Amino acid sequence: MKDSFYLDPIPCSEESAGVENSSRLQRLEARAMIAQVERTFGPFPEGFGICRNWNSHEYGTYVDLQIWFLDPEEGESISRDFACRVEAKWPEFWDREAIEFLIKNGYPSSFIQNQESSKSA
Repeated sequence: MKDSFYLDPIPCSEESAGVENSSRLQRLEARAMIAQVERTFGPFPEGFGICRNWNSHEYGTYVDLQIWFLDPEEGESISRDFACRVEAKWPEFWDREAIEFLIKNGYPSSFIQNQESSKSA
C-alpha cells in the first residue's frame, strides 16, 4: 500500500516565497529542498519518493512536497522508516549547495535566513 504525507518545500526556519510570489520561485524552492533532502539523508530507498504537490488557495496556488512511501499491511518497511526519519529531521536551514542553486537562479537572498551559509555562498 502506498501512503504519504506533506511537508513545506523549505527548511523549518526559512522564509517561503509563498502564494504571493511567482510559481517559478516556488518551483525553485521545491527543487532545492528535494536535492537538499537527498544530500542530507543519502540515496532514497526503493519505495520512497518526494514530489511537488500544487494546491489551490483563495489567494493563489502554492506548492508543498508530498513524501510518499510503500507501507505494507504488516511488518517492516524501509521506505516508511526512511520517510519518518526525513520528517523528524527535516532541515532547519538551507545548506550551502541549496543557497548557491537558489541565488544562481534568481531567488531573492532576502528570503534566506541562514546568514552564515549565505555569506559563504
